[in-house]
Amino acid sequence: MSARLATAARRLRSDQSGFTLVELLVVCLVSIIVVIALFTFQEVVLRGSNRVFAKVDATQRARTTLEQIESRLRSACLSENITPIQAGSTNTKLSFLSRYGSAASLTPEKHEIALNASTGVLTDTTYAVTGGTAPNWTFSSTGTSRRLLDHVTQVPGEPLFRYYAYGIARDSSSQPYLDAAGNTYMMLLDGSSTLPTGTTTSAGGNVSANTIPANSPSPLPAPETAAGMPADSAKLAAEVVITMRVGASGQLGDNVNLATTNPVTVQNSVVLRLTPVPSEGNLPTVSPCE
Repeated sequence: MSARLATAARRLRSDQSGFTLVELLVVCLVSIIVVIALFTFQEVVLRGSNRVFAKVDATQRARTTLEQIESRLRSACLSENITPIQAGSTNTKLSFLSRYGSAASLTPEKHEIALNASTGVLTDTTYAVTGGTAPNWTFSSTGTSRRLLDHVTQVPGEPLFRYYAYGIARDSSSQPYLDAAGNTYMMLLDGSSTLPTGTTTSAGGNVSANTIPANSPSPLPAPETAAGMPADSAKLAAEVVITMRVGASGQLGDNVNLATTNPVTVQNSVVLRLTPVPSEGNLPTVSPCE
C-alpha cells in the first residue's frame, strides 16, 4: 500500500503542466474582441439615443412655433374685407395683420415672420398701430423683434411660405368642374384639397373620390424681391402653408450639426376664410375674410 502511495505522489509532483503561450494569447485575443464588441454596441446605442432625443427636441420646438404662428394667423381677419396677408410677403417672409387684447375692440398689429438663411433663425417682428381706421391703419416703421426658432432651414425645392387663393377647379382639359347644382366649383387650389362628392365634369361625367383638380396646386406669386407679392395677389391669399426643416437645440448634448443629423421636416397650413365659398358659380374672386 505504501509503495502505491509513494508512486502516486511522485506522479503528482512530476505533473507540472499548465497553459501554453499560444493558449494564453488566444484567451487574450478573445477577451479583447469581446470588450471591443461591447464598447461598439454601447456607442451605437448612445448615438441612436442621441438622434432620437434630437429629433424629439426639434419636433417639439417646431410644433410649438407653428402653433404660435397659426394662432396669430387665425386672428388675421380683423373684420370683413380686410386683407390679412400683406403685399411684400415672399417665400421666406410672411407679412400679415393680427390683433390682440381682451377688450371688446382688439388692437391691430402687423407681423413680419422671416427666416435669416445665414443664421438659421426665424424671427417675428411686430409693428404697433399708430393711427388710421379699419382697413386703412398705419403702423410704426420700427418694430420689435423676437426669436421664434433657431436651426431652421428650408426644405430643398420648397418655399418656407406658400400662399393659395380660391379658384375654379379644372380638369386635365382645362374644363371646370361643376357642383351638384351645376355651378362652377371653386376651391382652394393648394394641391391637397379634393373635390367633394356630387361634383361632376362639365360634360356630366362623375368624379372619383379624393380627386385633386388638374390645375392644383396653383400658388400665388411671392418672389424673393424687394417688392415681394403684388397687392392684387395678396388680397386673394386665403391659405398659408408653412414648410421647414428644424434641427436640435443643442441642449443635453444634442448634435446641432444640420449636415450630419437628419433634421425633422414639419408642415402646417392655415385657412384664413371664415365661411365656406358660396356656391354661386363663376365668381370673379373670393376674398379671404368674409
